[in-house]
Amino acid sequence: RALRRVYVPEPGMFFLEVDASQGEDRIVKCLTQSARLVARAKLAPWENDEHVRAAHVIWPDLPITPERRYLGKRARHAGNYGLMGLKLSEELLKDGVVVAPDEAQGFIDSVIDKDTPEVRDWQQRVRGTVMRDRAITNSWGQIWDFQWERLNDDLYRQAYACVPQSELVNLVNHYGLVPLDKWLRASRMRTVLHHQNHASLL
Repeated sequence: RALRRVYVPEPGMFFLEVDASQGEDRIVKCLTQSARLVARAKLAPWENDEHVRAAHVIWPDLPITPERRYLGKRARHAGNYGLMGLKLSEELLKDGVVVAPDEAQGFIDSVIDKDTPEVRDWQQRVRGTVMRDRAITNSWGQIWDFQWERLNDDLYRQAYACVPQSELVNLVNHYGLVPLDKWLRASRMRTVLHHQNHASLL
């Protein structure tokens, strides 16, 4: 991400990046099958910002700054994928943000237990599927085979992430990248598709 700053568009051109708004979290909410969370997942970005909501849960009496929203976002994702405070603390350090592991664990527990406890039930179903089938499949038919893997928390965390992350990439590629590429070729515009970054196109 830091390296991308050295690139500039050609004269008379500009970079435009479109992003799937809170895509992974929306998919996790739908996977919980909770009517309450599915309804939230369907709201437009200007109607509901889950990362602001997470920050409000962590700091109910403080104004939500961009830094607090960012920490809410990271705590939400960590909770969705079963990460613990130590791992979140280490990940935040990569961005130059210092948060003690026990404080990071408090962020995760607050967001999941107070706001989206249904995520824990979904995670339990994922663990059950991995134990029973030693595999997990997304709606596109992609299969992750865990037949020879040791059943442990690391494997379950990997399994939690498989479906939401792959669903989002497939949605971006099939309903974004492929149609956009076809349209750009047909229209003969000078526009060039430069980069697919998981949930965004540049």
